[in-house]
Amino acid sequence: SEVAAHLSMLAQVRERASEFDVIHFHLSHFLHFSFFEDMAQRTVTTPHGRLDYVDLAPAYERFPRFPMISISHSQKAGLAKANWLATIHHGLPTGIYEPTFGATAEEPYLAFLGRFSRDKRPDRAIEIALRSGLKLKLAAKIGDDDRAYFQEVVEPLIDGDRIVYVG
Repeated sequence: SEVAAHLSMLAQVRERASEFDVIHFHLSHFLHFSFFEDMAQRTVTTPHGRLDYVDLAPAYERFPRFPMISISHSQKAGLAKANWLATIHHGLPTGIYEPTFGATAEEPYLAFLGRFSRDKRPDRAIEIALRSGLKLKLAAKIGDDDRAYFQEVVEPLIDGDRIVYVG
């Protein structure tokens, strides 16, 4: 199971913790807190998921010393009492991809990049594309937690012509 694999990994990291000055965790479930409670100040945690689940705030309040880095200002709202050090947004430098606004050989289209989940609203992107008459290309992760949502809500709207899933 995924939990068993994470627990095994955390045990290995704990065994080698003395080899590192800082241990940076990218975990939203906080399983590592109990393993590293005595060295919380030598860790930093960047959760990459939602933090507004009802069980997370009470769990985090048990471990207030762990320094945290958010990926957005809104993400912090779910754990308002957390030890937030900074916000480091996802993204690429703006100069890497330059938009083209002129005529191209390819028909114009909209793009949805991200994760197929209720909170990201790919269904809304599809509705906008259909109303505007523009093609929509979807490129998104289908996580285990979101698979049912994708299959029930998003997938039936993908026609392979106007609404295209590219991976």
